[in-house]
Amino acid sequence: MFNMPFVTPILFSSESGPVVGSFELELVPGHPIKGVGQMVYAEDARYLHAIDHAHQYVDRLHRSHPVGTDLVPEENLLQAWPVVLAAYSGMEQAMKHLVRMRTGGYPDRASSHNPSNMFRRMDEEEKSVVREAYAIYQSLHSYIPFQTADEFLDAIGAGWEPWRYWLLERNNPPTNHPGAMLEIWHALVRVIEHRKYEHRGLSSVDIRIENTIRRGLNRQWRGSRACQELIDWFEEHQRTLMNAFREACMNYNDGQVEIRGMSEEACSVLTRAISDITSPEPYRGVGWDSNPPSQDYDLLQWMRHLPVYDGESRRFIQAEGA
Repeated sequence: MFNMPFVTPILFSSESGPVVGSFELELVPGHPIKGVGQMVYAEDARYLHAIDHAHQYVDRLHRSHPVGTDLVPEENLLQAWPVVLAAYSGMEQAMKHLVRMRTGGYPDRASSHNPSNMFRRMDEEEKSVVREAYAIYQSLHSYIPFQTADEFLDAIGAGWEPWRYWLLERNNPPTNHPGAMLEIWHALVRVIEHRKYEHRGLSSVDIRIENTIRRGLNRQWRGSRACQELIDWFEEHQRTLMNAFREACMNYNDGQVEIRGMSEEACSVLTRAISDITSPEPYRGVGWDSNPPSQDYDLLQWMRHLPVYDGESRRFIQAEGA
């Protein structure tokens, strides 16, 4: 059950008896949330909660049931349809809320259905965060033909209506990428969050992958005699964590990491880490039974081709032949 915070069910009395099912927003007096140039109270926190958690549920659906490459194109559209529609609406409402926070009013509904139009109404600081998040994501998924967030949003901008009625009308909706839409929606949530809680930062796809690798390594090498050896191996070559782990994956043969000059125990730690982070693991707290390939979906996407990560530009560089 999805319960909105700060909302309390109440009963209204009438001549015919109590009316059940009305709701009253329960503000928390004296507890402002620090914002940028304004005091944001519980109602805005409620909007953030809704936009953020809606994204999380749709993202879990996409990760649990990624769009495949079915021989029947219609099946691919059916797989993408619920995620694409939800992402259109989620991006729209997140952008509208950012415009409202800055101007005090919502844009008209007709123009707001086009995410490209809404994106142009955001301020440059907000747009730069979205552009950076999309650029990092697109470098990982280099087959997406649109290099910038502006180009991508322009390409899908008029697609809301065709996608919405595709089930019955069988029209020709514009080519889309559910993962890229969800990444933009995620960046918008983080921008809203930053406007309310200044210390919050953007968790882009490269940061999420590195954090996943770090957790996997920590689970395996904690207490291991090879721990210091592995730390020295990472530091000696001055690699980013991601590229060091990439080298381990490149030397993963027949279920065992083999790196010249590294002890057997250290190689075993890396072997267990690779197995750990790629093992099937069901999502927790989701209202349907599913067993997706892994919770570490972003890392699995990276591991398909193991591109080099350029820490200075924060971009993935595709290996030759990938």
